Amino acid sequence: MIRPIDGRQQRLSAEDACCVCFPLAWGVRMISLLTMLVGFFAVVSVLSTPPVPPKEREREMREPALQDIVYIDKVWDCLKISGLVCGYQGFKGLYTRDSLKLKWLCCYYVLCFILEVFSLCFYIAKACQVLADLKPEIEQAAQHSHRRPLTCAEVQQMLLVKGFAQCAMYYFFAQAAWSLASHFSSNLPMAWGDPFSDMEAPLLAGYGVSEHRPQQQQQQQQQQQQRERQQTKFQPFTGRPQRLD
Repeated sequence: MIRPIDGRQQRLSAEDACCVCFPLAWGVRMISLLTMLVGFFAVVSVLSTPPVPPKEREREMREPALQDIVYIDKVWDCLKISGLVCGYQGFKGLYTRDSLKLKWLCCYYVLCFILEVFSLCFYIAKACQVLADLKPEIEQAAQHSHRRPLTCAEVQQMLLVKGFAQCAMYYFFAQAAWSLASHFSSNLPMAWGDPFSDMEAPLLAGYGVSEHRPQQQQQQQQQQQQRERQQTKFQPFTGRPQRLD
């Protein structure tokens, strides 16, 4: 991606990019909003989930693999709910240029990455056992849908692809939050100019963009003011006689 800097064109560097190709500040803003949305829907999901029937609870107690999956899902729910706080901290840190608040967002996605790796390894290792435990339900669902049940190898392959995509997403999100926090803590200008341009100002809800305008715009304004001063002002004819000597 190319951004103008002082009349020149410079390609967006890897350190100043979010997810390889997006501007860093714009990407972190979207990541913060997405984190808060995920946390909100996690709260709604937890509150709207009905209690587990006694028969299913007894079955989970008899089958350790199913019980472990339930525990992992509860840990994920708690982590996603904490995204409400971490996403808000990241969004607030973007407004105030506070690197510490952005590091909260980075730590959240580091925890998501670690938990995703652990969950992926557990799901792949226990996939065959869970399919065997749920064989009656799977066969009944296959009869209604007229589809062949998935084999253990197919389920493991699907879990691997999904887990790899999730880990890549968490890695890029954590890297983007950490990169922007590093820029704010070092007070160094970004390689592609100011992330808070006039085009992005309405989304920042009153952020002081005038303090960070590019030098090229300031020079153009100064030149325009000098031209206006040099131009002679128009004086309308008033009818009063004036001496020509």
